[in-house]
Amino acid sequence: MNAWNPFGRSAAAGQPGQAGPGASGQPGSPGDPDAPPVWADGDLEQAAIERDRDLAWELFEVQPTHARIPELAQRVLLREPTFTGMVILLALHRKACGDLDEARHLLRDLLGRQDRQYLSALRILRDLEASDRNHVEALRLADLVLREDPEADWMDRMVRANGLIFTGDPEEGWRCIDDAVALSARTDPERHTRALAQRAARFLSTGAPPERFLPAAEAAIAASPTEPVLSTALAYAYLFDYRAAEAEALLRRVLREDPTDTVAQSGVIIARGFLGPIERGEATMEDLRAGAPARWPGA
Repeated sequence: MNAWNPFGRSAAAGQPGQAGPGASGQPGSPGDPDAPPVWADGDLEQAAIERDRDLAWELFEVQPTHARIPELAQRVLLREPTFTGMVILLALHRKACGDLDEARHLLRDLLGRQDRQYLSALRILRDLEASDRNHVEALRLADLVLREDPEADWMDRMVRANGLIFTGDPEEGWRCIDDAVALSARTDPERHTRALAQRAARFLSTGAPPERFLPAAEAAIAASPTEPVLSTALAYAYLFDYRAAEAEALLRRVLREDPTDTVAQSGVIIARGFLGPIERGEATMEDLRAGAPARWPGA
């Protein structure tokens, strides 16, 4: 999987990559923060700078900790200080190397410049703080993204919702995640399936109750039936809800795709532990419901 380039690649440079928030990817446009100033045709200095810039990003995509990345980025900045996308790259490189303090320093310094990289730096710093479990600061930065960017999308709202959950307001956070999914359906239908999967994954990872997680996971799997992690998670939720036949069907579908999936294998054993006695007429599901989870078949 390619690493995220927060502002895309110049089409003129022939670079692959995903444009980030608000990035058009067109050279010279506001969405291409590292588009060069006007140069004379055939300017060798322009070509050298762009070559170093492109190589730095290509190395990051292949190996984010590569030792040549800072050398190339600094070389670009020395010759063209306005190419502050290289500061973003340096911060991402330092984060990948585990040096979060230096990544923070670079991003905060860039925020202070209030240049065209401001929103990219803000989002990356927000995500860094969330990954480092500084949830109060991550929430503050998430609120700032929504204030500063009138085009903030459903993902920005989901990230903020996670901040609410981890700072003590889970119900409001889960409600905001639902609102973000509704927003994606209206404004970003091509990525609505991804939004459904994100909701289910975030509900699962934040301990949402079954009445929230189950319908969210069902909607996500209906939109993308081949998603193995969500299928397995939903199957276990079915097991906790004593819906063993549905759980077994989901888990066997996962195992058809990957017969070595040990989590799915264990789930099938538990499901068969429920279903076997019922099929043999030795017990009913109500009998099994009367037992605690610790007494589940196969547990």
